[in-house]
Amino acid sequence: MTLEPQDSAGRHGPPAGGPPRWRRRLSGLAAAILLALAKLKTIALFALHIPMLGSALTFVLSAWVYGASFGWTFGVGFALLLLLHELGHFVVIRRYGLPAGAPIFIPFLGAAIFLRQQPQSPQQEYAIAAAGPLAGTLASLAALLLGILLAQPVLRSLAYFGFLLQAFNLIPLWPLDGGRMVAAVDRHIWWVGIPLLLVVVWLSRSPIGLIIVALLLWQFFSQRRMASPDRYVAPAQRLAFGIGWIVMAIANLGLARIAGG
Repeated sequence: MTLEPQDSAGRHGPPAGGPPRWRRRLSGLAAAILLALAKLKTIALFALHIPMLGSALTFVLSAWVYGASFGWTFGVGFALLLLLHELGHFVVIRRYGLPAGAPIFIPFLGAAIFLRQQPQSPQQEYAIAAAGPLAGTLASLAALLLGILLAQPVLRSLAYFGFLLQAFNLIPLWPLDGGRMVAAVDRHIWWVGIPLLLVVVWLSRSPIGLIIVALLLWQFFSQRRMASPDRYVAPAQRLAFGIGWIVMAIANLGLARIAGG
C-alpha cells in the first residue's frame, strides 16, 4: 500500500509545488482516480488470463497517474519503487515454489501480488512478507545515494517517500507486510496496528489515506481468518523475527528523516 504523508518544512516532497499544492491536487484528482479504478476492472480480466499483460498495463496506468500528478520523473520513479517492492515478494515466493500472480498496480493504493497457495510455515510467510520492504528499502537507499551524489532533489524526494512507503507497509496489521511478519511473533500485535494506522493517516491529512484506512480495516475485520494458520514457532525464533521487524521499521523511519532533511 502507499501513503501520501504530510511533508514538514524544509523536507523534500514531490516536485512541482510541494506538499500543500500536492494535497490540493489529490482532491481534484478524485474523479480521475475513480475512472482509473473502473478501468482496472477491465484490466483485471486480462490479468486472469495473461498475468504479465495485466501487470504491465496496471504498471503503465499507475506510472501515468503518478506522472500526471507529480511530474513524470517522480511519477515513473515511484512506480518503479512499487515494482521493486513487489518483485522482492515475487522472488521469494517463487524460491519456495509457491504459485502467485504477477504484480497488479492500483494508482494511489499501491500494488499487490496474490498468492494462490498459503505459505507452508511461519518461516516462509515471514520471509515472503519481509522481502518486499527489504527490496523497497534497498531501492530507496539507492535513490537517496544517487540523489546526494548527483545533487538531484527529485531522487531524494523519491527516497523519502520510498522509505515512508516501506515503513507504512511494516505497520503490524494484517494484511500489510508488517502484519504478516508479526504473525510469526504474536498475532495479538495486530491490534496494536489499528491505532498506529489511525495515527499515520491523521498525520498524513490525506483523503486518499482515509480510503486506504477504510479498506485495510475492512480487510482486517472481515478477512483476517483467511490468514495462514497459527503454528508453533520456537521462542528464540519469535524473538529474532520480532527484532527483525522492529529494526526494519526503525531503519526506514530514520532513513526517511535523512532523505527529507
